Amino acid sequence: MVVRDPRPRTLEEVLRQMEDRIRRLEARTSTVVGAGDRAWVVEVDAAGRLVARHVATGAVTIIAAP
Repeated sequence: MVVRDPRPRTLEEVLRQMEDRIRRLEARTSTVVGAGDRAWVVEVDAAGRLVARHVATGAVTIIAAP
């Protein structure tokens, strides 16, 4: 079995990996961070702000605004 170095070796590989990551993130509307009662849903709201909503309490925290 060949062991591969996970780090990209060329600029083209770095760019390809970054584009793949961006493509995957663009397809998501939200993501859950944490677990159970301590979890937060991180998403972009209608105003274009990056917000985190607490799953248990519903409290919203603005992380970034345009």
